[in-house]
Amino acid sequence: MKIKAILLVFIFIIISSFLFAILSSKTNTTNNKIFYIEAFIKAVKDPLILPEDVIKSHLISGKKPVKRGAYQQISAELLRLRNQLTGARIEQFIITPYKELPEAEQPIEIADATAEDLFIVAYQDKKIMTIIVSNDKIAAFKTAPKNDQEVLFSLY
Repeated sequence: MKIKAILLVFIFIIISSFLFAILSSKTNTTNNKIFYIEAFIKAVKDPLILPEDVIKSHLISGKKPVKRGAYQQISAELLRLRNQLTGARIEQFIITPYKELPEAEQPIEIADATAEDLFIVAYQDKKIMTIIVSNDKIAAFKTAPKNDQEVLFSLY
């Protein structure tokens, strides 16, 4: 009888530890991705960092050749974003994982794997951009719509 009770307690401890490790791992992954987003925003805001350096340091480039004009288009968007964020303080940004948004604010259905990498960046209750983080870098970002037209910026 005592052996069964000890065995049950032991099994409970192992299962609890395993579940805690899984949940802790997901939280750390999300926190790391938020860290990369904050670093990207800081680089975009810094007038001493050229947009080309932001692209090289923070954006993933794919194995395929970059489309003609992609660097210029992304550089121009980063400069526009820099102007928009002038005066904004990094601690005032709200970075929310897509999966944590209320259902009413999730306008599209996406695969669970992508949902883990998708974040919404808001400033003063206004959505500024959507960012996909993968492999410790920004895989793609989409700024708030301009003239009812949203554009996805990515190097791959």
